[in-house]
This record gives sequence, C-alpha cells and structure tokens, in this order.
Amino acid sequence: MCRAAREELGLHRVEAGTVLANTASQRVLAKAGFTEIGVAPRYLHIDGARRGHRLFRRILHDGPPTGPGHRPNGPPAPGRRASGLAPGRALWRHGTHR
Repeated sequence: MCRAAREELGLHRVEAGTVLANTASQRVLAKAGFTEIGVAPRYLHIDGARRGHRLFRRILHDGPPTGPGHRPNGPPAPGRRASGLAPGRALWRHGTHR
C-alpha cells in the first residue's frame, strides 16, 4: 500500500489511527515503519460512544510533490487554489478556523 501511495499517487505520507486499546494494530503499524504522532481524544464514534485514537504516520519521501494533478512551476490545477485546498474548504491552523 505504501509503495502504491508513493509511486502511483505521489503522496508524501500515509496516516493511520487505532483505538487506544488496540495495541496489536499499533505494533503492526510500528513494524511497518509508522511513527506515533499523537492521541486524538473522542476521535470517532464507535459502538455507541466516542473513542480516543492513537495516530500514526509514515513519511514516504521528502522530495517535491509529484502526484496526479501536480503542476510544477505552473498555475494550480483547475478548481484548486495555490494552497492545494479546493475552493470553499476551511483551513484549520492551531485550533482556530480561518
């Protein structure tokens, strides 16, 4: 999956999350090269309650963007802003909405 994410989609990273108590999946992610990036309290509603999750990521490469729709040295793709967000999408930074 990570190979396809990098080579076919040009993604920079892949992210994953597990319920806090799911240590088996956390070990699998660690063995696959993922690193823990934090905990998200009450992240998803599962089995009738909000459950906290442990969040992980794996950096696939540190090079420039290469994915589909990427236009090096050119204008953003149609329907995209220079920020990479689709028009009308909110940008969240440091817990405040912009």
